[in-house]
Amino acid sequence: MYYTCVATITTKHGQMPDFLRKTELEALPLYRDLPGFVGYSITKISDVSAIAFSFWQTRDQAKHAIVASEKTFKLGADSLIDRIEQQVGNAPFVVFTGDLTATAATGASGAKTDVKAGVNTPSTPVAVR
Repeated sequence: MYYTCVATITTKHGQMPDFLRKTELEALPLYRDLPGFVGYSITKISDVSAIAFSFWQTRDQAKHAIVASEKTFKLGADSLIDRIEQQVGNAPFVVFTGDLTATAATGASGAKTDVKAGVNTPSTPVAVR
């Protein structure tokens, strides 16, 4: 079983691109260096809101990720974020299909970033418990 840290983020008007860039360049590398990191995804819901999911091996590691992100976004990001709410829960299962590739389509550097995370046959579902 994995544990998930779910963050609901509301940025100030016009600040979403800067928030996403800061997440990609500062928070994600920080998470990757923390023990128990499994994966990360962020979904932009609107021009001012996003939902982020990070996966961890233990509940304590997921809780530590909250502390790490609060430190990251406390420095200078107060001008970017109106509100952020983070919660930890267990993920009884995680499923994906096909070739899992991490992609930052509009990477902060302006270049597309592709990183192979795992390889499966395109129609084979993979469940992690």
